[in-house]
Amino acid sequence: MAAVSQPAPAAGGRDPGLAYIFLGGVLAISAMALPGVSGAFVLLLLGLYQYVLYTLALAIYQRETQALVVVGTLVVAFAAGLLTMVRVLKRLLSRWRDATLAVLVGLMLGSLRRLWPFTAYSENGSEVAALPPLDDPQTAVVALLFAGGVGVVLLLNAAGGRRPSQEPGPGSAARE
Repeated sequence: MAAVSQPAPAAGGRDPGLAYIFLGGVLAISAMALPGVSGAFVLLLLGLYQYVLYTLALAIYQRETQALVVVGTLVVAFAAGLLTMVRVLKRLLSRWRDATLAVLVGLMLGSLRRLWPFTAYSENGSEVAALPPLDDPQTAVVALLFAGGVGVVLLLNAAGGRRPSQEPGPGSAARE
């Protein structure tokens, strides 16, 4: 059994190795395919976030050859990870639809606590979730955008339900 590890986060110019970068890219893009999971956070946990940003800057602005190799490795890792995760999700949804959807909804609800933009502080100084101020114009804009998003989803769902049937109807029987 083999393991890839890195004892300390990668600093700007320190090279963690292409195998570790590939693994980090696969894990990061796989996380991005899941709702409520941040690929950038995965890179941060792996100690690659700062290194990737630094290397991207070198590749874009200075066209450094080694940086281009790292970016190419990341692109291949992203493609491999995305294709793999999409296939895994398709298989999970086809075999265990309800359980898979429950896990995905759980990921979204679990991340909501951390992503909730409206916070207040209690008497002891701890951060608690709060409702947005109703007299703030931004609250109305957010509510309208949310309602518009729900409307688009409902329209797409209704349009998807009106697709022609794959089964032949009574008047379209094959003639022999």
